[in-house]
Amino acid sequence: MPSEDVFEGLDLEEGVPICQKCKGFMKPATISFGQQLRVEDLDRSDVLAGSCDLMIVIGSTLVVQPAGSFPSIAKESGALLAIITLSETPLDSCADFVFHLKVGDFVRLLNHNSLH
Repeated sequence: MPSEDVFEGLDLEEGVPICQKCKGFMKPATISFGQQLRVEDLDRSDVLAGSCDLMIVIGSTLVVQPAGSFPSIAKESGALLAIITLSETPLDSCADFVFHLKVGDFVRLLNHNSLH
């Protein structure tokens, strides 16, 4: 079901939206802490990390594995690495660009600089 359809009828006073097919909780296509990642997604991420020219990490501490290892794979394969997050990460020292900012503040900074 498209997210627009869910949001359109969402009433938080009624509680969490329930899938009409499986009766499970509906949530965005994200991975929650502790939730298993699909093997095919991990394999694809590994290939993409090893073949990209630039990896941009946004809002991650890079401490949760295995996803936290993909920026290292990209860097070792010759990609530039940009990290945009509030806290320091284990990869700050090897990143080409590090911005310890809120994502919204970073976007505002980009917008401001693009006007000049």
